[in-house]
Amino acid sequence: MEVLLFTLLTLSGILLRSVSGQEVRSELFYRLVEEVPEGTFVGNVRESVHMDEKHDEDTLSALRFRFLSAPSLDFTIVANSGVIRTEGRIDRDEICANQEDCHVILNVVALIPETMTFIEIIKVTLEVIDINDNWPHFQEKDLRHELLETTVTGTRYAPLSSCLTSHIKSIAPPC
Repeated sequence: MEVLLFTLLTLSGILLRSVSGQEVRSELFYRLVEEVPEGTFVGNVRESVHMDEKHDEDTLSALRFRFLSAPSLDFTIVANSGVIRTEGRIDRDEICANQEDCHVILNVVALIPETMTFIEIIKVTLEVIDINDNWPHFQEKDLRHELLETTVTGTRYAPLSSCLTSHIKSIAPPC
């Protein structure tokens, strides 16, 4: 006989029961290139956390996925499959202005709504990759280096000056 404990989650103000008695938290990491069309596949939470291996058919058929809180960006999750898709334009420069790395956290809950059974919380970290739509700007328009014909291949020279982009104010050379 399995002991069911109660776990409080802020999800539509509902008290949910945990099947294992503990909060189960998986972590997933997906990558997404910015500026992709609406409806672009981001990832499948159900497959990524191997739900099909962990649960029986009855549980899987009743299982639903939801964001724990409304995402601040345009993402949607298909309730019965756990597939996350873009719901609008994802612009890295708006999301992560002046940051070298861009990560968005989406917390997903897997539950059985009919019996209010909580299955798992999944932390999805989404890396938004820059498509380099903002070309770097150098302080000097032209740069001239003179090399001798006898220069050995692989010889190193002083680094180039730094450059500027719209999402990272200064990048060390080369840019």
